[in-house]
Amino acid sequence: MAEQEKKFDLKGWATIIAAVAALITSVVSAVKPQDTSVTKNAYVTLSSSISKLSDAEQKNHEDIANLRGYLDGISRAPLLVPADPIGTHPSPVSTSPSATGPTMFAVSAPPVPTVHEATAPVTTPSFSSVAADAK
Repeated sequence: MAEQEKKFDLKGWATIIAAVAALITSVVSAVKPQDTSVTKNAYVTLSSSISKLSDAEQKNHEDIANLRGYLDGISRAPLLVPADPIGTHPSPVSTSPSATGPTMFAVSAPPVPTVHEATAPVTTPSFSSVAADAK
């Protein structure tokens, strides 16, 4: 019976020692400053990539708006088309120059659809503010 009490006593002390070691480890890891250089470098790289992507998106939107404006200008200008397309009806050969020239009429094109609004430029917060929010 004395041996059983020693076994239980040793198991109890082993459990207490393991718990204290775990407690010390957790306190040290919470107090010890963490190395965030790798995280910061990755965040800065991703932030600059997001900024470049946002700038490219703004440029693409401006290009699309300019292209739509160009197409709208072309569609509003009268398009002159011959009344009698070439090759359908042969015209008599005349030796005197024609004062009026070929008969023409104007064709209008459908309106060009409008361009959607540009998205707001993306701004990323600084790493220090994100790190402060994470704590």
